[in-house]
Amino acid sequence: MIKVLIVDDISLVRDGIKMRLKDASDIEVIGMAADGLEAVSFCRENIPDIVLMDIKMPNMDGMEATKRIKKYNKDINIIILTSYVEPVNVRKAREYRCSGFIYKEASLEDFVSVIRNVYHGFEVWSKDILSLEGVRSSSEEVVHVNDLKNLTEKEQMLIKCKVRCLQYHEIAKELNYSEAYVRQLAVQLKDKLGLQSVLELAVWGAKRGL
Repeated sequence: MIKVLIVDDISLVRDGIKMRLKDASDIEVIGMAADGLEAVSFCRENIPDIVLMDIKMPNMDGMEATKRIKKYNKDINIIILTSYVEPVNVRKAREYRCSGFIYKEASLEDFVSVIRNVYHGFEVWSKDILSLEGVRSSSEEVVHVNDLKNLTEKEQMLIKCKVRCLQYHEIAKELNYSEAYVRQLAVQLKDKLGLQSVLELAVWGAKRGL
C-alpha cells in the first residue's frame, strides 16, 4: 500500500484530491495538512511514502517544508502540487530532491500514474516544466525527437502505458493484444533501446515526454 500525505492550505483541494484517490486500491491517504509546519510535524510522527506538497501556504511554504522533511528523512518522496509553475520553484524543487510536479487540476489517471511512478523510484518531470528550468539543451531535445522517430506507433503506445504504470494485463486490454504478445514486445523494445530491464521503459519514455 502506498501511503500518501496531502498538503494544501485549501480544504476543498485536500478533500478533492483525497476523493480522487479513494478508488485506487494500492493508494491510502494517511493524512492531510494545511501548511508546511503541519506537514513537517506529520512526517516526524508518521512516515508517508509520498507527500503531495502545495507551494504557497501560510506559516511555512512548501519549499521550506520540503527542505526540512528531506533533511530529516531523505526517503520520503515529495511531489510538488501546484496550479502553475514558476522557474524558481522548479529549481528549488530539484535542489531539494523532489521527485516531480503534478497539477492540482490533473485527472485521477494522472494522479495515480505519477504517485505509482514516484513510489517505484522514478522521477516525474514533464517536458514543459523542465523547459522552464532550462535543464534540457536544444541538442538533447533533438536527440530525444530522433529517439522517438526510430519507434513504431505500436512501440510508442506500449511505452506510454509503461509510463502510466499499467500492468501487462491492463496494457493488453488497452492495446487489444494478448498479454503474452505485450510481454514479448516489451522485451524486444528493451533490447532495441539498449536498456537493462523492461522497468526502464517507463523512465525512458517519461524523459521523452511520452
